[in-house]
Amino acid sequence: MSISSVYHQPTHQAPNIHQNQALEQDGGYSDCDGGYPAEQAAAPEPIVFNALSGPGDGPEGYHHNGPYPNVDQFISTDGGRTTLRNSFFSRYFSHATTTWGYNIIQTIGNHFGRFSVQRLGSGVNSSAFVMQEEGTQRKHVLRTFSVRNLRHEHHQKAFQLSRDHVGGEWTSGTFNHPNLASNTHLVVWDSADNSFRVMDQNQVQHLIANRHTMQPGRQLYAVATIAEYVEGSQDLDRYLSENPQRSEEEIRDILQGTLQGVAEMNRHQTIHRDLKAANIIRLPTGETQLIDFGSVGLQNQDEDLPFFGDRCVHPIDSFYKISGIEPHTNKKTDTYSLFLVTYQAITGRKFFGANSNNPQEIKLQHRALIEKERATNNFQTILDEDPLLKNVSQPLKNLMAQLGTASEKRRLTAEEALTHPFFAPREIEQLQVA
Repeated sequence: MSISSVYHQPTHQAPNIHQNQALEQDGGYSDCDGGYPAEQAAAPEPIVFNALSGPGDGPEGYHHNGPYPNVDQFISTDGGRTTLRNSFFSRYFSHATTTWGYNIIQTIGNHFGRFSVQRLGSGVNSSAFVMQEEGTQRKHVLRTFSVRNLRHEHHQKAFQLSRDHVGGEWTSGTFNHPNLASNTHLVVWDSADNSFRVMDQNQVQHLIANRHTMQPGRQLYAVATIAEYVEGSQDLDRYLSENPQRSEEEIRDILQGTLQGVAEMNRHQTIHRDLKAANIIRLPTGETQLIDFGSVGLQNQDEDLPFFGDRCVHPIDSFYKISGIEPHTNKKTDTYSLFLVTYQAITGRKFFGANSNNPQEIKLQHRALIEKERATNNFQTILDEDPLLKNVSQPLKNLMAQLGTASEKRRLTAEEALTHPFFAPREIEQLQVA
């Protein structure tokens, strides 16, 4: 996703939702039966809007032709409303689901009052808007998910919550770290009664912690997420494009903050698996935050996870069976992705050039690189030969080599990378894109 937005951090401590879990190792969610004590006090009930449709309706077979909810009282009638409604049907439209977007808009209006929206960005699996509450200066980032993805057998796992599934998007309401974006609210569809509701962080965390009490077969879907908006923030992909010159000191700050966010996720056995410049937000202060957690995977005692997310940002061990180990993802998947981000920050270009969005071409380049690295037994030798890196200091180039190496055994985790000499205070020269 590419959006110019950022999330304010909550002040409460998020629960560790990853502790003592028996996880189903299938992308984007955990498989867990219990492991949490019941809360002493029930979480406050969210506002619920029932769509009054037939039983069993939902993302897989939602059918509600009308009457259409009257959303005029909730959202301004400019073009933004149409764009917002259509975002729930991105690349998919059926007359049987035409009220889906209206129901979600009415649910948001019931909770926040009348609001307006302005398109902010778009991605493969979501659309983003600046949402402003009418009569106030308060703005939010509203991300919406298409019915198409909610119905896709593979993609829908990121949005689901049940007694034994925690979708990656649900984890976005549990983070409490300055380098991890956190959604303040989730807009949810509940299969139990075909209702839509807005849930705040406390409600989301309470539900996750007590999901083992949910009725078997009951599915909840995150159909939209809401977070605070900060003016002047940009996704890192756009920032790097608009600001081609930067010092190694700035690169150090970007990389250090991002690694701290990754390390925090890893400490809770959580893997992002879709790290790229478009999924990192740069605040006006220069600090960074990770966003877009739909591909998050939860590990069980450091066991490997299967592939999930954008394969274009994954290392060779996610593509091929190596040394008898099946293709997989883990903590070192995220640090390899940060090698690609660092290369882009230094050179202004993608490491795989024009093929950076083509997994098949990347696989071919991976094969060539691994053979070259095996011949030299040192990935830094390859980086030393790159003319775009000729002005890069040896400490930074050495760190990049240890993040981008094809040898998973030698590749650093985020926590290990943060102890690298590159992050020790020193005089750093200005870099200029070749």
